[in-house]
Amino acid sequence: MLSFLPRYTHPPIQTRVLSSGLRVVYTPAYSTREFANRLIGSIMEEGPKTTTRIAYAERLPVGLVDELVREVEERGDVCRDEPMSGMSEASLGVETQWWA
Repeated sequence: MLSFLPRYTHPPIQTRVLSSGLRVVYTPAYSTREFANRLIGSIMEEGPKTTTRIAYAERLPVGLVDELVREVEERGDVCRDEPMSGMSEASLGVETQWWA
């Protein structure tokens, strides 16, 4: 059934399996290339972003955005700046920042 979606939907709906094994349906705006272009443009214009901020801007769940950003990272288009590990007062509530 899913293989017929692109022929009968506008914009064409595709399917893919994310690294977690989650199978999703998506429109062309959420292809890896299009998502990467938006993410890089946003980072270049406004500076580094957290996954939460990206999710808010995209109006998508944080878990899904985390997987999409990691795909962009695997392509080498963004890199992460993680807070120091360990439970110190300074690191509580600090999220990973994504840079282009």
